[in-house]
Amino acid sequence: MVSLVRLARLVRVTAAARDAELAALAALSRQLDDVKAQIASLRSGTRAVAETLPVAEAIWERGRTTRLTALNAEVAALLVRREAQIARSREAFGRSRAAEGLLVRARATRAARRRRAGGG
Repeated sequence: MVSLVRLARLVRVTAAARDAELAALAALSRQLDDVKAQIASLRSGTRAVAETLPVAEAIWERGRTTRLTALNAEVAALLVRREAQIARSREAFGRSRAAEGLLVRARATRAARRRRAGGG
């Protein structure tokens, strides 16, 4: 039988791994929010100088379109990375819960054995 100490250590390790995966997921979500904010800003941005000169308008619009295309590609890449990170986070969460369950079950088994050994 696996010792309670080893199971408790396993619980701590799997919890740390879970927390690291969740932190990575949060970081990706923040990156995604930042890029989406950049897109929103670019879409609603003012172009005071560009409005006064037709050539500047065309240059501004071309630069804006190029930047929007790049930002949208970045959003797509981040979404793919985030989905993979969600899967890793779920797996880490599952391992952590399983380790916790093993520890709870081992403690209950130990307590039952002690009760039986005590004459109960």
